[in-house]
Amino acid sequence: MQYASPALPRRANPLVLPLTGTLLVAGGLFLLAWLGWTLVQPAPPLYRYVLDTRGEAGDFPELKPEALGSLPVSRYRLMAEGIDEPLARAYVTDGPDGRPVLLHWDNRVAAPLLYASIAPTELRAVADALAAHETDSAGVLGWWDVSQRLEAYTGQQYRFGETLLQPLLIPSHWQSRGGEIPELEKKFWRAPAAGDTGFPAFTEALLAGEDEAAERLLQLTGGDPVTLVLHVSDIYKLGMLYPGRLGVGYRDFPNTGDMHGLIQRVKDWLQSEGYGNYLVENRGAEVVRVYFLTEEESARTLIAKLLPFSRVGPIHLEQFELVYQQGGFWVYRLTAVPG
Repeated sequence: MQYASPALPRRANPLVLPLTGTLLVAGGLFLLAWLGWTLVQPAPPLYRYVLDTRGEAGDFPELKPEALGSLPVSRYRLMAEGIDEPLARAYVTDGPDGRPVLLHWDNRVAAPLLYASIAPTELRAVADALAAHETDSAGVLGWWDVSQRLEAYTGQQYRFGETLLQPLLIPSHWQSRGGEIPELEKKFWRAPAAGDTGFPAFTEALLAGEDEAAERLLQLTGGDPVTLVLHVSDIYKLGMLYPGRLGVGYRDFPNTGDMHGLIQRVKDWLQSEGYGNYLVENRGAEVVRVYFLTEEESARTLIAKLLPFSRVGPIHLEQFELVYQQGGFWVYRLTAVPG
């Protein structure tokens, strides 16, 4: 009988265990490095501008292009991650220095978003009214985005025609990343470096009483005649610039077509909230926006007197004469300054 010799135990390869441990350590280090790399990478941009199409004003019937002549126009969509529909559409032309200029901002969401929406036809009518009154553009003072569009329409140079981006209207759900937005906007609009534009002095004057404001505005024009071009949305923008000095809010009401019923709903709501100074902006067939002052002191500012707030409207002005009103625009001329 033959006996098989007992199998000898296999000796472990002395390289296997150290090699396995090395691979595990290396894998762990790689995982830690990858996690560290992902943590230091910037988050995707909050939003981006996407070019839709280019053409001339006549190619965009939604703008009512008769107001824009043959201006070159590019339409962009403002797109946010995870949302298929644009938050806004920006209609842009070329400025005299080649930088993009906003012609029209079509906000597609309920809350104010970055810029105010102003109908191009209303702004064209303002440009025509200024021309009819033979107004010197050097004495025209208005919000920077309005001045910039007037330049595009007329080819003349206006004060505050630079891209100043003040203020950017940031909705509440973006506040946690609001610090990123100025840089995104500066990059897209190629905004020039901040300088002494005089715009802060203009906005400060709008917060002053009538007499003091008149003196400040004349200082801005060097004593030349002053023409003020204001849109009703300017008071909300001014409140965003100076939240501690001008108390202003807004509320949108659905426009059902029943004007008498709408007026009563607005008045009932304002009375229930205790707001006595307000103005109404018709924002098309569907929405009426009501701006209201939250503090009585705000009613003593020049801008509250220049715009048609219910208790402090333009009938109480002494130094400013209303020369034009259309839609959301109110245009005044400074007539005299107390000695």
